[in-house]
Amino acid sequence: MKLLKIVNTCNQIEINPFYKVLNEIISQIDEKIELEKKTDAEHFVKAFNQPTINQLYKKRLQSALNNNLLLDLITDIFIKDGNSIMSRDWFNDLFRLEIKELRATISDFRKLFNDEGNPFDSDPKRIRDYKTFKACVQTAYSNDLSFGTAEKITLDELSILQTLKNSLGLSNEEARGIYYLIVGEKELEHLDIDKIITMARDECTLFHIRKQNTIFIPDEFISILREIKGISLPDKFTRRILKALQDKQINMIKKNHGIRESERHHKIEAIIKQGINIYDILSEEIFPTDEKIPARMEVLKDLIENKLEIHLSSTGRTISDRISNLVEYFNEQDSDSNIGIARDGYEKMIRDLVTFNGEIDSLIRAEFQIQKNVELSAENMLDYSIRPRDILYLLPQVMLVEFCAHLSLSYRGKNKVNVILGNYKNQKNLHLENYILIANNDMAGLKNQGINDINVGTEFENVTKTIFNQLGFNVNEELRGNTNSNKEKADIILDLGDGKIIIVECKSSKESYSKFSTVTRQMSSYFKHYEKAGYTVEKCLLASGSFSDDMKQECEYFSDFDLTLIEAETLLNIHDEFKALKKGDFPYRLFKPGVLSENVTVNALRR
Repeated sequence: MKLLKIVNTCNQIEINPFYKVLNEIISQIDEKIELEKKTDAEHFVKAFNQPTINQLYKKRLQSALNNNLLLDLITDIFIKDGNSIMSRDWFNDLFRLEIKELRATISDFRKLFNDEGNPFDSDPKRIRDYKTFKACVQTAYSNDLSFGTAEKITLDELSILQTLKNSLGLSNEEARGIYYLIVGEKELEHLDIDKIITMARDECTLFHIRKQNTIFIPDEFISILREIKGISLPDKFTRRILKALQDKQINMIKKNHGIRESERHHKIEAIIKQGINIYDILSEEIFPTDEKIPARMEVLKDLIENKLEIHLSSTGRTISDRISNLVEYFNEQDSDSNIGIARDGYEKMIRDLVTFNGEIDSLIRAEFQIQKNVELSAENMLDYSIRPRDILYLLPQVMLVEFCAHLSLSYRGKNKVNVILGNYKNQKNLHLENYILIANNDMAGLKNQGINDINVGTEFENVTKTIFNQLGFNVNEELRGNTNSNKEKADIILDLGDGKIIIVECKSSKESYSKFSTVTRQMSSYFKHYEKAGYTVEKCLLASGSFSDDMKQECEYFSDFDLTLIEAETLLNIHDEFKALKKGDFPYRLFKPGVLSENVTVNALRR
């Protein structure tokens, strides 16, 4: 769930820790600046998302994790798929399970280092790597004793250990087991969950909404935590990549990390749990040591284009570039509001899956650690950042085949996930769901969503008309056709009745739209044309994917007519909120001059 949505849900007491940390960070930049407690949520979030403040938050959090082993451990829970929203009791259950599994890993490493056996069935080279990492952790932890200070691993030492871990090809699970064997097993005893929640809240890693007895970890916090911990991708995308690999490639990864599972599905889940860096997997672990670079490049190209069926704007000229572009693609997908099919299609797909096979409900809950009292609805899944593909890629191939047959879908020689998604696509709703991609003229993104061969400019107008229709406006094509000359042809006319209208102009653009003087001359021509024809132009709206800062600034001082700049994401989110509130017609007076604020508009609708 996004930070803005969570902050809007919190009361003042619940937001205070975030407010306090944010002000501490801002004071490092300019001690004269201070956010007021009455500041609206949108301003809080905009302040947090400023690059400088974001980086200082990351640095502060990294230091907190380094100095607090417990915080480091519980944030490992937060970054797992499906754990961004949890009840207090469910968090307690997950925490106890995490402690139990960590103790087991520590015990296995203790046996290995004490020559009491080889629980991982590791080869001598891998055992040497384990011992090397252990010796370095031990040195980093205890070398402060010679200076008369307490045992501690500094931030610089931790950075070096992270580099060593990556160089040795250790998974997060392997490194963590060794790390806690040396520095922290005693800290895992007699821990109170309420004190843990309070500690994590004060360090600004979660929000605790007491009236719901629920903790929320914003998507923005999770992204930063993953970056700090060196995790390139959420588990759901790593799973998708692993499922596209051959059995021999999976077995090579299994052997490298002492994984004991025998079935393919369980091997993949064990690899994910290990937290092995996806760069290591795709650059080294799936290849024989003597495999040449050109051959590796071809394997990666085939994996991306044919097995994953992903269309990248650039595949990359090196192995590192190719993997980076794939990782960037998946992370953009995770932050994008587009889900590939319409929300009602997603809702129906979940219902059909659970009805088809009751085990799927348990499978989704187990893999994404979703508690039993949470309904598996499209809305809840999207709050957990779980999209339709994420669910389908959980299912074993045999189950996908059976579900295709159940739906009477032709699947032979095709990607079964794509076949199933295609069954739940409504083209009109699909274009609405991908409105932001259309507004941004993102052809590669549209192709990945299954939208091909469209005139982006025309479709942007069409979908914008659909949105205004669903907001309760009368999109009057007849009025537009009867009064327009070829020179003064506005994109959309909203008929308010009694001779009052709103003019809407749509500009799809690959970059932030910046042609202020050009578009205002164009819209001024429309304005004069309709006024001359006897109509009262109440508002002029300009819709685009995004606007440049210069465009926004010029709009603030523009007074020739009442002009509102509306970014596509803002309009879509207002549309979704308005539909959820189930009100009558949208009050057009909320289209204030300047850049339309989503937060201000939504709050006004809720009153």
